[in-house]
Amino acid sequence: MFWVLLRVLPAHRHAVVHSWPTLEGNVVELLPDLTRRYPHRVFWIAGGDPAVAQQHVTRHALAGVEVVPKKSLRAIWLAVTAEVTFFTHGFFTAVTPPRSRLVVNLWHGDGPKGTTHAGDIRSTVVVTGARMWHRYKAATFGVRERDVAWTGNPRTNALLRGMSDEQWRRLGLDPAGTLVLWLPTYRVGRNAEGLVWEDGAPLSDRADLRELYEVASRPGVSLVVKPHPMDRDDYSRLGIRVLTGADLRDAGVALYELLGSSTAMISDTSSAWVDYLVLDRPVAFYLPDADLLAATRGFNVPDLLAILPGPVLRDVRDIRRFIEAVTRDPVDPALRYPAERERIGAAPVGDAPNRLLDWLDTYQRDRGGRPLFSAGERRSASVAEASLV
Repeated sequence: MFWVLLRVLPAHRHAVVHSWPTLEGNVVELLPDLTRRYPHRVFWIAGGDPAVAQQHVTRHALAGVEVVPKKSLRAIWLAVTAEVTFFTHGFFTAVTPPRSRLVVNLWHGDGPKGTTHAGDIRSTVVVTGARMWHRYKAATFGVRERDVAWTGNPRTNALLRGMSDEQWRRLGLDPAGTLVLWLPTYRVGRNAEGLVWEDGAPLSDRADLRELYEVASRPGVSLVVKPHPMDRDDYSRLGIRVLTGADLRDAGVALYELLGSSTAMISDTSSAWVDYLVLDRPVAFYLPDADLLAATRGFNVPDLLAILPGPVLRDVRDIRRFIEAVTRDPVDPALRYPAERERIGAAPVGDAPNRLLDWLDTYQRDRGGRPLFSAGERRSASVAEASLV
């Protein structure tokens, strides 16, 4: 139905954005520059709680943005008549678009985790933040490689802001200490529709991780776990600090502001570590179940361990050694893995939303379309790096 409507109804001069979760960083960081450079109305289709989106719009004075609940006829009408659409997950109009529409799949990052159920998610353009996954994203989402924008994920803008003294205080963290963030991907997950699935045993079930409390309780060290939005695990069982998306929202802190203020990261197959590389800080990978994840979830690289730009941690002793090394010298070259970082090819940090909008205007001109983002335009100095190929 939506495929037909996009071809029958004329495109109106308005933009639609859709994100999940509601405050997904790629949309949140894109909105200020989009409203400045796009001269028409911008509608934020809220799939979660519209009140959360409205609160964000009010707090950040995004006067050109109107929040519309996704479960409404108006949202459908706006979606099928928009001349430009940005989304982070599947959406009404994530079908093969006609040339009269510009549909941009911001997605929610890059990384080695296999992408499934993407066959019905289509767009004009897909965004990537790493050269390593440029071709993979083109194949996964059914576009040409020239339709993949290597401009960096808009959410990376928040990495450079970091947290203010007041935000540190709200979270109860010490800005003078060593902050190590643990961002595991889910082993048992549940999506927005309530579908539950398992790719492995919950990490909090691992007996050796009960000793994490001792590691996290050392003076001057904060080990904080930020679960994936779909994670059903209860990491509080480990006796360490847990910060959920709701905790960050209540404190007025974006996840990537927290990341930008950290000393180091522990992750696994999460897309966040790919973005984090641009800060040139230590990253380690807690993967005690790598073989099981390969068999269940699947990876999009032939040898996961060979591409990781940091040490692989198998147990709590490895975690302790990594935190000790980071606390002793966070700029120790032994923690850097420069060859692996170079091979991943992360996009430059800073001004990613403007790089994307510049790229899209060039893309529109090259396909004979009308540039859409030239109002109040501030050309990004690094647009040449975000070439179409």
